[in-house]
Order: sequence, then structure tokens, then C-alpha cells
Amino acid sequence: MVVLEEAGSGEEALQRINGTPPDLIFTDMRLAGISGFELAQKLKRDFPGIRVAMLTGYDFPEYRRVASQYGVDRFFVKDFHWI
Repeated sequence: MVVLEEAGSGEEALQRINGTPPDLIFTDMRLAGISGFELAQKLKRDFPGIRVAMLTGYDFPEYRRVASQYGVDRFFVKDFHWI
């Protein structure tokens, strides 16, 4: 079964994860409220089996390092030059 949901903020994402956590969460680095880093950290603490993929338009090595430290499994850079 595939279930796809969307949340408007990191806090809302945490609220939507009730009894059955998802296998994978895609999150942006910059969110309303808590950051994507903080969301990843809380997800990994409370639901260690969740895989977290982070999307961002900022391709800086320090962001990749921080993402890894917060438990992000994959870090994807958005390509804004494809048009």
C-alpha cells in the first residue's frame, strides 16, 4: 500500500505520524516552524526506522554535514537551472 501525504510545516508532519510511521519522508531543509534538520532529528529519535530524504536549493558542504549529523539518509539538491 502506498500512502502519500503532505504537511505544511515540520510540526504538522510530526502530528500526522500517528500509530503507523511511514517508511520514507521527503522534507525540504527550510520549513515553516522547525527546520528540516530539526524534523529529521526528531523523526530519527522517535521513529528510528524512518528514512529521511532532504531536498534543498543550497548545495553547500556544511549543509550536507549538518544533515548527516541530524540523521538525514539522503541529501538532494534541487536544480533550478533546468528551464
